[in-house]
Amino acid sequence: MIKENALVAPVKDASHLRIISNNILMQSIKPSEERADGLCAAYPLMDADIFALQEADYSWSRDYGLNLKMAEMGYTLVPLNAADRFPDKLDTQNNNPIYFKTDRFDLIDCGYIEYDRTLLNDGKYNPRWYSWACLKDKSTDKQLCVITTHFIWKLTDKSITPEVNLERSDKYRCESARQIVAFAKELQEKFPNIPVIATGDFNCNYESEAYGVLKSGLLSSRENAETTVNMEYETCNSLGKIPNVASKFAFDHIFYSEKGIKAKHFEALVNPATYTYSDHVPVMLDFIIE
Repeated sequence: MIKENALVAPVKDASHLRIISNNILMQSIKPSEERADGLCAAYPLMDADIFALQEADYSWSRDYGLNLKMAEMGYTLVPLNAADRFPDKLDTQNNNPIYFKTDRFDLIDCGYIEYDRTLLNDGKYNPRWYSWACLKDKSTDKQLCVITTHFIWKLTDKSITPEVNLERSDKYRCESARQIVAFAKELQEKFPNIPVIATGDFNCNYESEAYGVLKSGLLSSRENAETTVNMEYETCNSLGKIPNVASKFAFDHIFYSEKGIKAKHFEALVNPATYTYSDHVPVMLDFIIE
């Protein structure tokens, strides 16, 4: 059953933190000042402590001032912190930015990493990255690592059949999932006893092999949160149209490490305000750092 909240997101318990993952659709695909206005109208009503975004391409910042608008809402952008590896990239060119409440967190460390393409060498492959940040809650001194990413949808190799394309794309998503699980473990070694949350548009549903790979090292908030709403909701929808409920097509997920996180509430934020500015609805997790 779809729940459409007038407030866009449920009222948050004061003892919980809230992370929202949202693919906001590249402006180069669907440019519109109205979309930017819609995002800015909806986000303050979500009461997120952390926003982890995908498809926030350069034109979002160049044409619509995304980073400035987020700052006006009280959020700080996590910088790339990758000048040694990507010297020509700007913070505004991060397709997977993380924003945190300025008055809630201090930034401890961060990074921007390209998937290891030596393991993804079968066919044409568009480079993909993931962003991460280690944050410290100013009120409790507890820390949290956050990863946000966007898995490949399909290859750009037009020389192969659609069936081969689908098979290879599935393989790439599985390899990307393995790298995310490995990196989550790496973060826990670098920051002992600090939990990790990995979010994003994984372009795979919860019956897919890639989803299973992610579950091999992380817990799914869809399946393990104490309460869920719209768990099977089709998070990728037709922009501007009220999508149908369709299980098996939930591509946007929030995973977390087994220790250190108590997942309280997971929800796909199905609301007219959230499916006017993107072709994905946000997914939300309310949680406690133990």
